[in-house]
Parts: sequence; structure tokens; C-alpha cells
Amino acid sequence: MNWLRIGAALCLALAIGGCRRTGEGDRAKEEPGSATKPATTSTAPATRPDATQADVRQSPEFAALIDMIEEHATFSENERKAYAAYVLPTSPVGDAVISANPRHVPPLTNSIKVDTSSGVAKDAASGRPVKLWTVKLREVQGDHAIVQVTWYSGSLSSGMHRIELDRVDGKWRVVKRVLEVIS
Repeated sequence: MNWLRIGAALCLALAIGGCRRTGEGDRAKEEPGSATKPATTSTAPATRPDATQADVRQSPEFAALIDMIEEHATFSENERKAYAAYVLPTSPVGDAVISANPRHVPPLTNSIKVDTSSGVAKDAASGRPVKLWTVKLREVQGDHAIVQVTWYSGSLSSGMHRIELDRVDGKWRVVKRVLEVIS
């Protein structure tokens, strides 16, 4: 069996299933008798059905997704030209990111049909590649949050990032990006 395919499948499973990989720092917070304060995790879903778009724009998920999308879009001109679109979640967060960036290159959308049957994510209408994005709130402790952002463009092209944010003057700011899985 091809180990690269196994890695890609694992990355996709983590992205879709929302599994959490725990790092050494997290274990120290969670183990009984730890010298650090125990972690308190918010159970609030990443998509808040009662939230207005203005509320969502103040969320750590919004800030983390914007940050990672901009990070990827600025890799190179080839990155911007290669993809027909970045496909965001159909959620209040995805909708807010799309409306906040109407002229983004590549375009941001959550309304196209995507075909992944070949192992590469493509716009079903044009056949051009797309990059699929997900975002999930993992933890909030006061003014500190951890968000998971994943992307997928093919069986050998996907990744999962842990984004740490601090709320400063009422706005969430990225303070650390950790690449946890890549294929």
C-alpha cells in the first residue's frame, strides 16, 4: 500500500471527522496533577445558527479562516491562477468570509458543485481544480482560542493547521500557526 495515499487519507479523515490530534503542550494541560491550569473547552459549534453576520465576523473561526486563505493565496501567482475557486463551508462563517472578500483571487464560494472522484477536487462544471476549506473551533479560554483549519485539493495535496488566536481590543488576532498534517 502506498504510504503517501495513507497519509492523504488520514489527513482527509481528520479534516472531515474533526478528530483532534493532541500535542505535548495539550497533554500537560489535560493530565491530572498537571502544574498548569486545566483547559476548559467551549462546546460552541463552529457554525452558530443564531449568530448574525456581524457577530460571525468577530469570531475566532472567521479570523483563522481569513488568515489561512490569505496565506495560501499569497504563495505565488500560480496558486492564484491554478484554482478555479476556494470552496468554503456552507455556514455562517463561510458566508461571512465570502461576503467580506468579494474580489478575492481565486474567487471564494460555497455554491459550486465539486467533483473529487479522480482524487483531485475539481469544479464539476469547468473541470478546473478547487481547494476545499473547513474550519472548526476547538477551544476557547477567555481571550485565547484554538481553531482547526483544513484544506484539500487532492489525495496528495491536503493539510490541517492549528491556529492559535488572542483577542486584542475586541478583535481576534493570529498569534501562532502550527502545521499538524500535510500530504
